[in-house]
Amino acid sequence: MTTRRLLAIASVERTGSTLLCSILRATKAAGNPVEYLNIQTNNFATFRERHHTPRIKASFLPMALARKATGRFPWRDISSFSRTSFIDYLHEIAEVNTTSNGVFGVKMHWNQYKRHML
Repeated sequence: MTTRRLLAIASVERTGSTLLCSILRATKAAGNPVEYLNIQTNNFATFRERHHTPRIKASFLPMALARKATGRFPWRDISSFSRTSFIDYLHEIAEVNTTSNGVFGVKMHWNQYKRHML
């Protein structure tokens, strides 16, 4: 699906943003707004496994293997991924989660924006 509009829910934790996004998702007209930039979630890990993006930088692989062996996510932060593959990830989530009316919704907390986008 081609994305024609972006709906960004910008919030901080514990303010009702999850409820708002669940209501928006139920309309099927506002994209599928979830925390795509929260890389410390099972949602991110599942999407990454299914779509093979973003890819961990080769220089981070030894640390990634050590983190995985101790039961943690292989990545620590966005710097673990190559820039181009993270951009590919953003394009892929938009393509997969855009509703039939061309809207892509994303929910982002301030700390995620600060950590990943600044």
